[in-house]
Formats: sequence, structure tokens, C-alpha cells
Amino acid sequence: MKIKKYFNWKYTQIALYVVGTFVIAFLLIRFWDNIGMVLHRIGRFVGWIGGLLSPAILGFVIAYLLTPLVRFLGKQLRYIPFFKDEKRSVKGLSVLLSYTLVIGIIVAVMSLLISTVTKEFRFLDFESLVSTFQMYVNSLSEAYVSLTKQLEAINIKSPVFHDYIASAGEFLTGFLQGMVKFFTSLLGDFGSIFTSFLFGIIFSIYFLLDGRRLAQYWDRALKAFMGNRVHGYFRQFVKDADGVFSGYIRGQLLDACLIGVITGVTQFLVGTPYATVIGLLVCLGTLIPYVGSIVGYISIIFVNLLDFNLQRLIIGAVVFFIFQTLDANVTQPKLLGSGVNVHPLVIILSVIIGGSTGGFLGMLLAVPLAALAKIYFERLVNYLMERRKLEAPAESGKEPEGPPEDLSEQQAK
Repeated sequence: MKIKKYFNWKYTQIALYVVGTFVIAFLLIRFWDNIGMVLHRIGRFVGWIGGLLSPAILGFVIAYLLTPLVRFLGKQLRYIPFFKDEKRSVKGLSVLLSYTLVIGIIVAVMSLLISTVTKEFRFLDFESLVSTFQMYVNSLSEAYVSLTKQLEAINIKSPVFHDYIASAGEFLTGFLQGMVKFFTSLLGDFGSIFTSFLFGIIFSIYFLLDGRRLAQYWDRALKAFMGNRVHGYFRQFVKDADGVFSGYIRGQLLDACLIGVITGVTQFLVGTPYATVIGLLVCLGTLIPYVGSIVGYISIIFVNLLDFNLQRLIIGAVVFFIFQTLDANVTQPKLLGSGVNVHPLVIILSVIIGGSTGGFLGMLLAVPLAALAKIYFERLVNYLMERRKLEAPAESGKEPEGPPEDLSEQQAK
């Protein structure tokens, strides 16, 4: 009774808040002091989890990309008299036809590409290529010496220029070493990659066949754990993410294939050497914004300068510019839809950040993530603006304006 008499819950609560604040501050300071080690271990844990779940993740991505094709073929199968009965399922047949169609297209494209590249390299004169490369090296060396002399003539010390050249050389060397290391590790892990890809195909078939039931099951489970309000926010987020990612990824893949084929065909008609290889490089580069056009121009300039055919270089570059402009202003907006409407500067910044944090995959996902962030940022701005409008009369100290006089008189009557 005496303890209860002198016990003050208010002061005890304040003391607990103070102690809790000091504990949280101490933990935050310790976390900040060891943030490098913590992030490294988190990254290793995420990588370990990703390695374990990589077949399932790959299967989900493949199923996500093939879902529109499966639905389209399923609708077309319903026009066949045998499948007009709703009791007969067309899901399995549509999945089989989708995989058959995609694998057939991939095999046909790879066969055409391999045969064309083999034919072009068969007629390649390596001696002339080596001599041309040596000539380019000599020209660059002479240009470097001439530029150094001109800089010294205007009192710009050459060591500064040498430092810039050395930095550029180190960057290029590091980039090439990284590429060689990547492809070497890729070849070394070919067995595990093939196994993961095979299981990914199996998972994708399972997702395509039972995707609806899986979605309903997990939607019910998440609703039970989250509650109605949080579950509603989560479903809205999934809907927004699906709208952005489906519009961007599928549209970007289709646009990359389209512009790659057009580039290969037009450069072949122009007479540009290795037109098929250029088309493939442009197709792969188009998956990342602004990279495809850069790769295309560099490739066209390089292969045409091998034999100093300036006329073909100009024609090839102009043709490529025309189709790139049409693609950027007509084809790409229609394929991507209005869901991915981000300013070019934001796209470039997001690609740089995505590449530095997530590599090639980060560059691929940077734009849809930026578009998704833009959607929620605009909603936040609209919410704050509406809230400010509602709070404006109270902040100004004035009473809200009433209805117009004529309306008030009519209501009084």
C-alpha cells in the first residue's frame, strides 16, 4: 500500500520515455559507426536468399512476361467449336502454345544470327583489320602528341592532360577487366545457371497454370494478417506496380526487338558491314534508355571507318537517326503507354543510380521504379494541396465564405 501511495505513473512513464530515447539513440549511433559492416552482411544475406529463390524468382518473371500471350491464345482457342464449352479448360493448351511459339522464335532468330555472323566473319580479312587497327593507333598517337604541343604553346602544362588520359585509361582498363571477369564467371557457372534456368521454366509453367489460385490464396492470407485497411493499401500498391512494370518491361522488350530488327534490315540495305551484329547490339542496348542509340551510332561509325567509306557512314547514320526518332516519338510511347511518363533527366539519373547500386538489373528496373515513385509523389502532393485548401480558412482566421446572396435568399424562402 505504501508503494502504491508514493507511486506516480505519470513520472514513471516520462522516465521510461527518456530511457527508451537514450537506448534508441545509442543503438542508432552504434549502427552508424558500423554501417558498412551491417550493410555488407545484409547484402550477403539478401544475396544468399536470392540464390536460394532464384529459380522461383526467374519463373515468376517468365510467367509475368508470358501472361498476356497466354491470355490472348486462350481467347483465340475459345473460337474453336471444341473449346466453346466453358467446362473445357484451355489454360494448359494456351501455355503449351505460348512456350512453343516463344521457343520457335528464339531458335529461328538465333539460327539466323549465328549463320549471318559466321558468314560475315568467314570473309573477314584479319590482316587488313589488324593493319587498320594499327593505323588508328598511330593516328591517335600522332593526335595526342600534336594536342600536347598545342596545350604547351598556350601555357597549359601537359602533366594535367597526362593525368586525365591516365584516369581515362584506368577507367577503360577496369571496365574491360570487369567485363572479362563477368563472362569468365558466367562460363564457369554455366552448369548452375542452366539448372536454375531449367527449374525457372518449371516454376513459370506452374505459375501460369495455377497463378489465379495462388493469387487468391495469398490475398486471403495477407488480408488476415494485415487487416482491411493495410491490405487495401497493399492491393493498391500491387495494382500500381503491375500497371507500371507491365507497361514498361513488356513494352520495352517489344520495342527493343522491333528497333533491333529494323536497324539490322536497314543497315543491311544500306550496305553497312556486320548489320546483323549491329541490330543485335541495338536490340540489347535499347533495353536500357538512351544506350541503344549510343551503341548504334558508335557501331555504325566504327564498321564504316574500317574501310573509310564516308558516304556509307553518313547514309547509315542518317537512316538510323530517322528510325530512332520515329521510335522515340511514335512507337515507344504507344508501346510503353502513359504509365511510364518520366522526364528524361529523371530517367538518366535513375539509370545511373540503378547501375551503380544494382548493376545491369538495376539499370533495367530503374525507370519503372522511378515511374512508380513519381505516382506516389504526385499523390502525396495532391493530398497536401487538398489538405492545405481545407486548412486555409482556419489559418487565415477568417470564417469560410458562405453561399452567394441569391442562393442564401432562395434557401431562406
